[in-house]
Amino acid sequence: METITIEKTIFTFEELSSTAKDTACLEVLWDEWSADIVSTCTSVLETLGFYHSTKKGLYVYFTGFSSQGDGACFEGNVSYEKGCLKKIKEEYPQWTKLHSIVERYVKVQKRAFYGINGLITQSGMYYHEHSMNYFLEDQHGGYLSDDLEQEFTEVCRDLARLFYKSIEEDYKYQLSEECAKETCDANDYKFTEDGKLYC
Repeated sequence: METITIEKTIFTFEELSSTAKDTACLEVLWDEWSADIVSTCTSVLETLGFYHSTKKGLYVYFTGFSSQGDGACFEGNVSYEKGCLKKIKEEYPQWTKLHSIVERYVKVQKRAFYGINGLITQSGMYYHEHSMNYFLEDQHGGYLSDDLEQEFTEVCRDLARLFYKSIEEDYKYQLSEECAKETCDANDYKFTEDGKLYC
């Protein structure tokens, strides 16, 4: 029996060439990279009074980030949650675009005596702000006026657009050298010369 020793040069992230760093960024991007940001979006919806029932869950869907039809949408039941604007501002003090959308959400709910409730579902093969169907009613189980339904729909679409922008920004950060370096340092990752993860 003969033992052969093979020497291999491995590199830290910082030691890689810029081309190899690009490859390394993709190597360390984990499959579930979107879990945290999607969880944040779901938490926002829950704070506003969106919830899941036995019939339908509360979900945020997205596709991205360079094709026609890319975007984000959500589905679930909705019933106004008292004090949601205050909670949103406390939980996400820097997210001012979210604050303005939630202010509009509260206004439209107030016009309906805080009674807009119902179900939002995703439809079609795409995930974007126009792929949501609305089955809404007022506090007495009646139909909403056309202008109230339109206003509520626009608020939800703006929320979906904001979610998509946030998810896209998070994706870009996950692919950045800064994020890759943090991940590599924390896990002591090493790479081959071309940027492939060395196991």
